Amino acid sequence: MKKILLYSLVLFAYSACKSPVKQETSDRPTGVYINKTLLDSIDGEKLISDLPRLCEEIRFISDDTLEMNDGFETSMVHYSNNGQNNFILDFSDKYQFPFSMDNENLLLKDTGYLHQANGSTFTKSEKGFIELVNEKIISGKYFLATGKTRDTIIFTNKGDIENWNSWKKYEICIAGDCTSMSEEPANIINLSNGEAGDFFVWKILSDSIKMALVLYPLSPELPDIKGERKILKDSLLLTRIK
Repeated sequence: MKKILLYSLVLFAYSACKSPVKQETSDRPTGVYINKTLLDSIDGEKLISDLPRLCEEIRFISDDTLEMNDGFETSMVHYSNNGQNNFILDFSDKYQFPFSMDNENLLLKDTGYLHQANGSTFTKSEKGFIELVNEKIISGKYFLATGKTRDTIIFTNKGDIENWNSWKKYEICIAGDCTSMSEEPANIINLSNGEAGDFFVWKILSDSIKMALVLYPLSPELPDIKGERKILKDSLLLTRIK
């Protein structure tokens, strides 16, 4: 009898060790989602500041809170789970937006706010929105077509500039005060040495043979006036190295 009891205890202990431990899972979204609808619309020609969007990035913080980055500021926003991957975003007292999750995509029904037929698709990404814009539009190797030498100038995805005078950083203007730096509506970029910098209008020129980045300097700032600077004709032509 003792042998049978001992055998039963050993068998029970062995079965307990072999049984999988049930782990708790969470249905809440996690990570960072970038506005793919907006990213796909940025082509180097359209004014970025005019493209409709609620925000550029969404970062999930907890079961009921997320961060929204609109290119100018970051806001903490409440959301709720309606079940089966359907959620409600409490954007403001006036606006509440439903959104759903589909694999690595977030489908935000912000049609009423943006006054357009379709909502916005956000995609989960390890890279930030600005880095993806840089990668799509600006980053690459160039040479200064108007320079005496053809030294290779590099614009990285991270916003760094290598081997071009004192310029060390660049930042494409997405939203905020920088969008009104020029007198005429234009896409704006800031070049800096890591501290001080200045704004330029940027344009992409491309054909079947080559692609170039053109930078137009702006006139000096006027006292007590922010922005509204004239676009100068003395452009810098940077030809892309394939």
